[in-house]
Amino acid sequence: MSRQSYLLKIDKSPDIQANYKLSTENGFCGLVTSIVNYEYKRDLLDEKVAEQQACFTRSPLVLGANEWLYSIFPTITVTNKLDNSSEEIRKNYELLLTQEFNYLNHVKPRGYYYIRPTCNPETIAKFLLERIENTANDLIFVIEIQLHSNKNYSRAYRRDLPPVEDDIDDQWLYWNALHKAANYHPRIEVAIVLSSDLPSNDLEIYRWFGEPVIMLIIPHTSFTTNSSNFPVMTKKQQEIVKMFMQNLKLYVVIDPKSSSDHRIKTYLEYIDYLNKFVDRSSDEEKDLLKYPLQPLHDNLDFSTYEVFERDPAKYILYQRAIENALKEMISEEEKETRKAIVLLVGAGRGPLIRSTLNASVNTNRKVKVIAVEKNRNAIVTLTCLIRDLWPDKEIELIAKDMRNIELEEKADILVSELLGSFGDNELSPECLDGVQHLLKPTGISIPANSKSYIQPVMSKRTYGQVQKRAEDQNKKREKYSEYTEVNWLIYSTNMFHIDDVKEVFTFVHPNKDDKIDNSRYAKLNFESSIDCVLHGFSGYFSSELYKDIEISIVPKTHTKGMISWYSVYFPISVPIQLKAGDKIEVEFWRKCDAEKVWYEWKVNAPEETIVHNLNGEIHPILLS
Repeated sequence: MSRQSYLLKIDKSPDIQANYKLSTENGFCGLVTSIVNYEYKRDLLDEKVAEQQACFTRSPLVLGANEWLYSIFPTITVTNKLDNSSEEIRKNYELLLTQEFNYLNHVKPRGYYYIRPTCNPETIAKFLLERIENTANDLIFVIEIQLHSNKNYSRAYRRDLPPVEDDIDDQWLYWNALHKAANYHPRIEVAIVLSSDLPSNDLEIYRWFGEPVIMLIIPHTSFTTNSSNFPVMTKKQQEIVKMFMQNLKLYVVIDPKSSSDHRIKTYLEYIDYLNKFVDRSSDEEKDLLKYPLQPLHDNLDFSTYEVFERDPAKYILYQRAIENALKEMISEEEKETRKAIVLLVGAGRGPLIRSTLNASVNTNRKVKVIAVEKNRNAIVTLTCLIRDLWPDKEIELIAKDMRNIELEEKADILVSELLGSFGDNELSPECLDGVQHLLKPTGISIPANSKSYIQPVMSKRTYGQVQKRAEDQNKKREKYSEYTEVNWLIYSTNMFHIDDVKEVFTFVHPNKDDKIDNSRYAKLNFESSIDCVLHGFSGYFSSELYKDIEISIVPKTHTKGMISWYSVYFPISVPIQLKAGDKIEVEFWRKCDAEKVWYEWKVNAPEETIVHNLNGEIHPILLS
């Protein structure tokens, strides 16, 4: 969804108005959520009852096929009759529900089906999986879950009760049990109903950022009236709504008092006001798995270069780093007589050349630029730029792999932007080690180092994408390794961070070790902050370009405005259920041979997993 959608959820009304589209102002999509639900009076279903109840159902011809498909969210309440101890009641209720689903498949062949469950989570999970498997329709079940504190709700009627220190409710536990029993199926998602009695433990709220939340339901009871008689929400509710809209692709649904609620429009206006504080610039890129680049094996295409070059923050920082290096290397007294040789490796389509030339002008230092690029298609662009934009500048262009060049005179400054989202996952150590012999003993490398980090995460939507890819390829679960043993790239917002970030590997440039070995090993320990599910690890990097000038994609130190790098996602083959306080032990390896580099990872506690990507068989990073 490129922009937020707003739906109006209306109560069960026996009549559908012809003007069911209530509001389309300011980009809103205000629609009635029609209820397709049979209210049977008996537990046993027979033809006579069905005939009697038929008169209570409205004709589907009131709406056309497009309205059913795009404007209606059918709602079914699944009661505890589904797990009733009486086999006769249970089977007849299953027959009733099956009849409802069959009718819905008739009028609405695909889309969202809204489910209100009040039965055992494992029971309804089994029932929904059967519906998914037995229909070819691309339907998605949305499970309604209340985001409220039962304890706070009860205290509203008992003011004499003492404060509750440990306010833990089981709303997420119910949903997680259901989702787990359904094997985290990507076509089972969740709708969160925001109440006035929110959990006092913020982690209970943030945990939902790791769930496949497709709707945020806001009941009219969540609003109060201000002095101007306008509906408003509490500051905490406002922040929750904005965070959900910022981090998740979802519908915001207003649940008014009735279909005649005269405040519907003002509710919408208030949500639109909150929506103005949400950054939508990268909505299309959020939470999409991308296969990592293989820059030494494949040549980058035109659009990939354009994405990199659209990052203003990165090149400003590179320019500052080059400026500081030039000023330290060449004094004021030497600036007229000395020229710095700047070696740019992986010159791409010229952004680092621009940064270097700008640094030369800003510092009033002379430079000779040697630009090295192996991509013959990018060389065409560089040749044109040098001819048309920089004809009076001293720029030498070398069309070779940086590891296979020699220079008549060694460089004073070595500059590269070969860093990947994990720092070293695009082989920057191997590349820079291969050219550091071209740097003078007193030379400066930009970047000077790179550090990688990981943290454990819960992200059922991301895990669902892995499942979907396997499903699309007609893979069975035991063959998921092609997907669960790849370190993906992802701009992740629909994710819950289970613990803080910890450092994994460090590389320093130039590497002064007598024997250079870029293999690494680390064992890290984390602790679960709350009951949740471990789906893998997010990876990040930081890099010191020159002294105090640093770039970072680590969440707490993320460089403002930098958009070139997404985080890395290291999945695990089978999700692990975690309790609050559970210890997580994970091992990470970076391994190398003559042809490739690869990562291996393994969880040891609280449960032991396989060694993912063993010997680089699933995801090698090729050296040529």
